Amino acid sequence: MSTQKDEMKALQLKEEGTVSFKNNDFKAALKAYRAGIKCAKSTPTKVALFKNVAACELKLENYNEAIASCTAALELSPGDVKAFFRRSQAHEKLGDVKNAFKDMANASRYDPSNKAAKNGAARLMQLAASKIQKEQSSKGISNDMVSKVFDSDNMETRRQALKNCVVLAREDHGARQLMESDAPARFLSLLGGEDEDLRVHTLFLFSTLVENSPKRTLVIIPFLETQGKDAIAKVIQHASVREVKALSRVYGMGLGAVSETEEMTKEADPVVNALLKQLIALIKHRKLTLEVRGAAINSVMHSIKKADIGLRFLALGGVRAMLVTAALSPSPLHEQQQRKLAEASAKKEGKEVSETVSIRNIVSVCMQRLYEATKAKGLPNEALLADCMSQVEFGEDPLGNIPAVKALIAIMAATVDIGNQILEKKDVFAHLMELAKSDSAEAQCVAAEAIAFASSDKKRARGIMLEGAPILKKLYEKEKDDIIRVRALCGLCKMAAVGSGAKNLRSMSEDSMINLAKKLRPFLISSKYDDDTRKWASEGLAFLSLDADVKEFIINDHEILKAVHKVCMGEDPMLQFSLANMLVNLTNSFDSPEKTPEHEELKKLGKFAGENIPEPHELDGKEFVLKRVDILVQKGFATALVALGKSDSEAAKEQVSRVLLAMTDDPKHRGTVVAQGGAKTLLSLTRNNTEKGSIKAAHALAKIAITNNPETAFPGQRSLELVKPLVTLSREFNGLMMFEAAMALTNLAGMNDTMRDKMSKEKAVQRLEDMMFDEDHMIRRAATEGLCNCFYSEKIFEQFATKEGKSFDRLKLWILFSGVEQDDFDLPTCLAASGGLAILSRSKDVCEKIVEEKQGTQILKELLVCGDDRLQHRGLHIIRNMVEADKAVAEKLTEKEMLVILTALNVTSQNPVVKEYTDNILEQFVSYGFVESVDSLRQNASQAARDIQLAKEKAKEDARARLAEAE
Repeated sequence: MSTQKDEMKALQLKEEGTVSFKNNDFKAALKAYRAGIKCAKSTPTKVALFKNVAACELKLENYNEAIASCTAALELSPGDVKAFFRRSQAHEKLGDVKNAFKDMANASRYDPSNKAAKNGAARLMQLAASKIQKEQSSKGISNDMVSKVFDSDNMETRRQALKNCVVLAREDHGARQLMESDAPARFLSLLGGEDEDLRVHTLFLFSTLVENSPKRTLVIIPFLETQGKDAIAKVIQHASVREVKALSRVYGMGLGAVSETEEMTKEADPVVNALLKQLIALIKHRKLTLEVRGAAINSVMHSIKKADIGLRFLALGGVRAMLVTAALSPSPLHEQQQRKLAEASAKKEGKEVSETVSIRNIVSVCMQRLYEATKAKGLPNEALLADCMSQVEFGEDPLGNIPAVKALIAIMAATVDIGNQILEKKDVFAHLMELAKSDSAEAQCVAAEAIAFASSDKKRARGIMLEGAPILKKLYEKEKDDIIRVRALCGLCKMAAVGSGAKNLRSMSEDSMINLAKKLRPFLISSKYDDDTRKWASEGLAFLSLDADVKEFIINDHEILKAVHKVCMGEDPMLQFSLANMLVNLTNSFDSPEKTPEHEELKKLGKFAGENIPEPHELDGKEFVLKRVDILVQKGFATALVALGKSDSEAAKEQVSRVLLAMTDDPKHRGTVVAQGGAKTLLSLTRNNTEKGSIKAAHALAKIAITNNPETAFPGQRSLELVKPLVTLSREFNGLMMFEAAMALTNLAGMNDTMRDKMSKEKAVQRLEDMMFDEDHMIRRAATEGLCNCFYSEKIFEQFATKEGKSFDRLKLWILFSGVEQDDFDLPTCLAASGGLAILSRSKDVCEKIVEEKQGTQILKELLVCGDDRLQHRGLHIIRNMVEADKAVAEKLTEKEMLVILTALNVTSQNPVVKEYTDNILEQFVSYGFVESVDSLRQNASQAARDIQLAKEKAKEDARARLAEAE
């Protein structure tokens, strides 16, 4: 008998699923069909249900699940045509044309009259044949290209064929075919040939083959190390910039490919060391140009933070090689002369001048990344420190010390920590002073640059001022070269910035600060100065921007803002932190101490003790800060922040996060920030940043998600990336962050089931639950609203609405929050809680829970008589669901007071919705036999209005009694 009942239940569920399927509610249909499978006893019913599940999965684009369901059907009914047909559709969607054709052919074989299967099989046969032909054609093309490279008598044909091989190698199947044709061995011979183009493109081919492929790298690099040793030596001997840069790319791509994993495999270990040794050999090869050696450093730099590459590079002498290269690099004066010659030559030939990067800057960026990759517990790696110290040694000849100072500059630009330790060595600063006093322009230039870098550290700047400021002033004199002057001026600005964050702690007067900013202005805005000069002027201005008067000077000078914006867009890694810091200063988005009574008391005590307590400047008041933010947004600085956000420096990224948070604080700016790419940048900043920077970025994202439509602000899959940082933000011990995280999650939960599933996976639902217990009523409200939106997900609904659900026990909180007569009553919270309860009340378990709770029915009465149409509507919806759910539940709602309220509402309300709900409820009572008729209830309703008033008063008394009981 029970088997028959189960079978009937399965057929009933099948019918329910079919109705849902026809209504395009594929999820509901899927749920019904799967439930039917559990009940089904007969094979035909099971087969039909499995096929129906597959149909739903196809509609929902779950193709692997569709294949599994069809396979289950075919195991029970091996010749089922529909199962073959649907499995074929799923295979085709996954790109498996071969199996798609096989299944469609079987469908046509089992039912020859099925035209759809017959036509489908013919179409898929053509697709399969085309795919096979394409692969064979690709192989033929590959063989043809290789043949032309080696057999053609025409050199241009050979070159073009080799270029085509490089293009083919970019596709995995093309690279595989080239490797199968023994490409490394065949193409190696070209490296020993006379034609430079063939040699260069052969190296391009090798770098393309190893790119992103550890497997091919582990074949090609050992081959080049053994069989290709002589050929590689010839490439280096040619010293051609194109060739050696191409060779450097081979090593760099290979290093990137084998260092993707956290731990090196035993097979990869010697290959990694070989690659690093080859790159270090290129870096310190003095016959190669600095451009080529810079390319080798860049090849290392891209992988230096991966696995243990940084430590290996350090152990193999990479730092020493880089610092020697920096020490022997041309001075800024020499670089300027080279740029002028290049510009003149390009102008004569009608070409554009390519932007060149200083080799010392390349060394500094690589050193900075190495420092980050190898430091332990915030301290520099001892071997790194020792290598840096060893490369900065001074002698008695001042001019002979120029290389040591160049190495020192590269170190200080990379890490202030190690630079300071070198400066603390005996007589280092004295040597810098000697160089500055020299008659040599080159010596003056490197000295000015070194002193400017040394002044970057606030603690050291005060000590340097006494001896260094007079020297820098002398180097700023008009007869000096502008390259020297701008560096000296930058150093003076850094010294002046000490203490300028507070009005009463300045090291210089207000007029002096503004005067320095005015002196920087021409270097920034005049077209006669190059980008290098503008960069130094920008750095000096960044330090001065700590001062409120200078902030106002900058923000009101549109030419300066335009110049700073341009420098920001230049993406110079050595300047990114300073530029981001300037924007932090302008927006006052740095951390400031919280004003607490204890803090104010300590200030009073400090003043009483005679201490100089920092005093904020009136120009840093809220009104001025908001105006500065407005101007920065209007001037398009969100795009500048997007450029700065690509920095590899986590410190710079943190500053970018701070400024974007300041910009998004005002809702009117959020659309502009999104339109200029800020939302995408903020998502990246939540992942790659300092811990504090990640939180700042998440907070800015929360603000955007609150007031902007997430689907437009974060299109595609990007909106799903929001969930994790918002959950992290909600865990901060900060009321505003928690509230805005919950508000943003509420908006996301209202999007779709995909988003709600993501929220469940990232524990956002659990976090919202926890926040419902927070002491802050605003946080409780936002969390309740967020969860209410989550209930539209069937999975989350079941978590709360079924006895087996892990959150079912928390229904009591939802019931309590739905109460009207509370001392801490909050209407939005009540609306959200009663709305959530209304959604959950379609579950019989929830209906039973409400009547079981001591205050359940009383709170429903409060909703009905509160006078707010929205709450009344929710209460009636819950009661109707309860009445329809179960007769026993309905009976508990027929006590006199509830009947009086329902009848009175039915008779007196002019609201058609209220009328419809109460009609349904009262008619259900009649059908259960609890009352004789609805009319009989209405006849006793002459005192309806008075009864409602009495009920209101009774509800208030009961609420007070509950409160007293709780206390």
